[in-house]
Amino acid sequence: MTEEPTPVEQRFLNTVLRRLRSGGKMIAGTFCEALVADALPGSVESDLGIAAWDLDWESHKIEVKATTVGRWNVSARSLRNGTKQRARQADVYILASHDGDDLSSGWEFYVVPTGVLNERGKNSITLSGARGLATPVALEELPAAVRAAARTAAGSS
Repeated sequence: MTEEPTPVEQRFLNTVLRRLRSGGKMIAGTFCEALVADALPGSVESDLGIAAWDLDWESHKIEVKATTVGRWNVSARSLRNGTKQRARQADVYILASHDGDDLSSGWEFYVVPTGVLNERGKNSITLSGARGLATPVALEELPAAVRAAARTAAGSS
């Protein structure tokens, strides 16, 4: 049974939806994660602020990054086990680029094995850099693209 939102929670949800529908760039990343999760049937969203990746799907850890300005931050995150070591924990990165004000369209997705980003050794990647690493795929092509990138990642480890 789903609990009904409180009046404050409902107001918050209405505000978020209004901002999202009016081209809210601050919410675009979270919207994109939901969009990608919906495209990967059976995916599970990680706990916000706790996990070092965004989605679990078919035993693959996936990091989703969205941009509207043509550059993604792909820096390694600190491990959550108390060490100071920083590493990318996902198997695959989905770099999503959005153009326009309508968040329901205008997306390009670049699926990149994490090892490829590690080899680059940089904390960010531009749109032209992503295009050099992967061919953009449509939302409905994400399952096949993630599987292929995960196979590449598994083959290189």
